[in-house]
Amino acid sequence: MVVYTMRKLLFFFSFFLLITIICYAEVVLILPLKDEKIEAGHVLFKWTFDLSVGKELPYRYSIYIGGSPTELDLYNNNIVDNFCYIYNFPNVDDTTVYWQVNAEYLDGRIIQSEIGTFQLLWKKVEVKEQKLPTPFYRSQSENDSMKIEGKVIDANTKKPIEKVTLILNDKFLNIPQYIKTNEEGLFSFNIPYPSIYRLSASKSGYVNIEQDDLNILIGEKKYFEPFEMIHHTFDGRGSIEGRAFDASDLYGRVNDANIFIRKGLNNINGELYKKTSIISHGNYIIQDLPAGYYTLEFQAPGYIPNYFNVSVVGGKTIFDNNITLSRILSNPTDIRVVLNWSDSLLDLDACLSGSLNSGEVFQSFHQKAKTSEIKNLSEQISFDLISNSALMGPETITIKHPTPGDRYQYTVKDQTNKDSNNCSAISNSKAVVVVYQGEQEITRLAVPPNGKGKYWYAFEILIEIDGKAYVKPINELTDLKVEFYD
Repeated sequence: MVVYTMRKLLFFFSFFLLITIICYAEVVLILPLKDEKIEAGHVLFKWTFDLSVGKELPYRYSIYIGGSPTELDLYNNNIVDNFCYIYNFPNVDDTTVYWQVNAEYLDGRIIQSEIGTFQLLWKKVEVKEQKLPTPFYRSQSENDSMKIEGKVIDANTKKPIEKVTLILNDKFLNIPQYIKTNEEGLFSFNIPYPSIYRLSASKSGYVNIEQDDLNILIGEKKYFEPFEMIHHTFDGRGSIEGRAFDASDLYGRVNDANIFIRKGLNNINGELYKKTSIISHGNYIIQDLPAGYYTLEFQAPGYIPNYFNVSVVGGKTIFDNNITLSRILSNPTDIRVVLNWSDSLLDLDACLSGSLNSGEVFQSFHQKAKTSEIKNLSEQISFDLISNSALMGPETITIKHPTPGDRYQYTVKDQTNKDSNNCSAISNSKAVVVVYQGEQEITRLAVPPNGKGKYWYAFEILIEIDGKAYVKPINELTDLKVEFYD
């Protein structure tokens, strides 16, 4: 089987393989259409079943791929979910791909789909005066592998800690990788394959950090918010205070939220350590916590749950641990993007560009845009919340009633340092952007900890055929203005 080199792979344009299951009958393929031309290198196969004709579902699936309808090779077996990524295509005849799906039941009965076909197109992208990728056609290099990057700082002084030992271990194969932070407290792991990992950080004199269940996907680069390690001189008990803001109301506070406290980082499903609630006007105080690392999850009626990590330092009260909650969106396909950061002296602007299914292309839609530039989009795209420097964010954008085929590009501009190049202010701002659709969070991105530039090219969104938003993380910093190329 010949695999195309990664240099020939273009960012995948996902499509759906929809299967209608009729019990004891054939599987009928709906999409893609025969001879449909797909500009892709990585392809997502996804399927659903027509439950109106029978409730029994298969327990596993198999996908076969080939260059002709008579030479189909098994690509992936024992698939238990309703999707499968194909990220290195097998040998095909020219650019025509043939495929078939088998569904197996517990009683051994196997049903097959018809043989489908589609065509691959490889498109060379040229971007003038910059190395940034064209949205949704991002070329990848041979070394564009999965990666984990982060930074370790002292929880009290906020200064970088060097020579911290980090261990990344595959939870299934138990093959650990070891690395130490550099003088800037930075670390980076290259990930050989997608899996679930455990990450730990240790240094003499500090409380160890551990994080479980890191799910690394194909091609993903995961950046962490800075790990704040606690020195043993700050053992004891401490307190944390903050406020809960409404993502769409500048002066709104969430007054009836419950706060769930769990030990560990990014731990929203583990054992509950303590539960408390908002006091009044969105304010909360949590006292007498043992020094250590915690995840605080906020839940309130009518809002989508949100969480953040905090390091509790013994003998101290940590202030301004603020959080922003988004109301559940009335339309299940509506999208809300919320940006927060922690540097009170930094002015960041959220910007949205895109190409709508209607044919309209817009550039840099932001709160300072002239009325003439946005009059045709005001009913579809709104800035619900515009930050001021005292609030350290948030900035909130809502996309209403997106239609299949719409494409969006989200960037953040450092307005404070707009006339400077090679600036690390965004990278040091602890900026985090969260994307919601309907009533759930779909993506959370932290700014890269080791980058420079006044633009943070965060992600792109494609609205798929069923109205769901596919978010493609880009997560790059640059001094070159990011333009949208249709």
